[in-house]
Amino acid sequence: MNTETRQQVQQLFRQAECECSLGRTGRTIQWLDALLELAQDDQEFTTTDICRLTHRNLGTLCHDHDQHLKASRHIQVAIELGEKETNDLCRKLGLSQFDNGEYAGAVISLRKAIELDSNDEQAHYFLAWSFRKLAESATRRITKIQLMRLAQNHCHILRKTNADNAIFPENTILAGL
Repeated sequence: MNTETRQQVQQLFRQAECECSLGRTGRTIQWLDALLELAQDDQEFTTTDICRLTHRNLGTLCHDHDQHLKASRHIQVAIELGEKETNDLCRKLGLSQFDNGEYAGAVISLRKAIELDSNDEQAHYFLAWSFRKLAESATRRITKIQLMRLAQNHCHILRKTNADNAIFPENTILAGL
């Protein structure tokens, strides 16, 4: 990466940080998108911390603003570039994959989130739903049954952690297949 491009990338990153600190998420996303566009053909850039952080930040911000196609892509790239897999990051990836209809991917990501924090109710809830969605499209009866049992297991975990709110989701998730 030449010196001029490096300086432009650093300036765009600082501008994004400033916008984020002011609560201007839309502008932050625009600055980070511009940064990636500027350096998209530079192989050296992909090895930098700024690249990894940009993808992580874009993934998180896009998730929080229901831009799940972008969120999933950016979080996956950040992890591929060495970003630490935290419960929050894995949950956001799983939720974005769920919203994108990528249920098998959501299962992997949400299981990782639960591995990192077994009390994550949202991850258990969406993991149960992911199993339910996979069961809906399964062609073999035995596969449907196995997937629904997995969904039920996570509903039971939800009931243990939050008995007041878990009955309705369990009935909804397990109904009618």
